[in-house]
Order: sequence, then C-alpha cells, then structure tokens
Amino acid sequence: MSHRRVWGPAFALCLVLAAPGHAAVFRATVSGQQELSWKLDGTTGDCEIRHGIGHGDVKITFKSSKSALIAVAGGNVVGSINAIAKGSISGSFTDTLQTPCPGFGPSDPYSDSTAGCGPLRYGVRVDVSRHGAFVYVAGPEVPLGPVSIAQSGGDCPFPDGGYSWSTSGDRTACGDGKQVWQRSWGVGGPTGLFASRMHVTNKGLLRVKKGSTKHLTGRKDVDCTTDSQYTGDIPMTGKLTYTLSLKRLR
Repeated sequence: MSHRRVWGPAFALCLVLAAPGHAAVFRATVSGQQELSWKLDGTTGDCEIRHGIGHGDVKITFKSSKSALIAVAGGNVVGSINAIAKGSISGSFTDTLQTPCPGFGPSDPYSDSTAGCGPLRYGVRVDVSRHGAFVYVAGPEVPLGPVSIAQSGGDCPFPDGGYSWSTSGDRTACGDGKQVWQRSWGVGGPTGLFASRMHVTNKGLLRVKKGSTKHLTGRKDVDCTTDSQYTGDIPMTGKLTYTLSLKRLR
C-alpha cells in the first residue's frame, strides 16, 4: 500500500509566505453529486459453463462540512477539503449453472450478499493540486468521525466486491491513474469520487480580488468496460459534477 502525502493548510500557507508577490490564499468549499452504474451478463468456464448476471447503482451527493484553505503560490495550487457524502447503493449478482461438465456433479448456484445495500454516508477528502497545465481534483474516502461507518452493514454487489468478478482490478479505461492525484476512487470503490481535472491558470486565480469569490465547476463522465472472468466483461457508466467555491482571503 502506497503512502499518501496530505497537503494541508499549514503547507499551503508556507507556499504563500515563500512567494508573497505571486501568491494567494482562498477559503474553499465544495459540493456536488455523482452516479455510477454497472452491469454484467456473461458466461465463464471450460468444461462446466456458468452464467453470471448482475447490475448495480451508486448515487451520492456530497458537501463540505466546513471551509478549508487552498493556496496558490509558486506555480502550485494545493489544499484539501473535507466533505460528507450521502446517498444509496443497490445491486444484485447471481452465478448459476448453464452447461454441466460430463461426469461431474453440478456446482451450486451462488448469489452475492446484499446486506450492505441501502443508504450510504461517509467522509470524502477532496484533494486539489496542480500538475502541469491542469488542476486535478481527487476524492478518496476517509473515516467519518473516530470510526468510518461506510458500508457498516456488510457488502453490496460491486465488481470489486465479495465474489470479485474482475480479474485484474485495472481501471485505467475508466480514467484511473497510477499517481495519487490521478486516482479515480469512484470506479474502484464504490465509495470515493471520480478523478477529474480542470484547466485553471494561476494567473486567473490571482486576478480574483480579495474578499471576492470565484466558482469553479468540474465534471467527469465515465463510460468504459473493465475486465472480468465472464464474457462481455463489465460495462460501467457514470457522471460527476461539482462546484469549488474559492473566496480570496489574501
């Protein structure tokens, strides 16, 4: 498991102090919504052929519980905003015999647990950072309070869930990346946000007057197919929309 560097307000302010003539500090909030749907309908096996079929949906809205600091300095934009996500998750998956293997008894049917389906409520840390020409926004799940209550009732069918129909966990076709700031937590989740980026220049942010607020809108569409042990693999579709509101302090 890789270690993650957390850019916090203290580091952001250090950047500002290092370059006072070309720096700014903003008080930031975030809100948005995200949806993800997946489906599976295929067969697997060489001798005994089995049929897997399933589908699911994850729908959330998220909003920052309080504002946080975002800094613009020295070619960087850095900061993290804590938010609370609320919504629902649903799904089903069954694996049944289609063609028995000659000379062998058929395996039993399998149905994935739905104990964890239903309401969702969990924490999201919205990380903002600049890399090259783009400002990247990533949102991993974080504990909500002392103990995370996300999925506390068990698992709900999902490609990377209990039965794990995915064969490699590779989500690059869905926009996932190797770097922390490129990670699309929503497609490997089901919790977390899709990775997104926006073309925002530091020069444009520095033009914002002190006391004024700039609203930045972001969006990410997911339309991909991930690998699976079943024929047809796993089509996934989704959409993320959000607004970052930045009020300049200095």
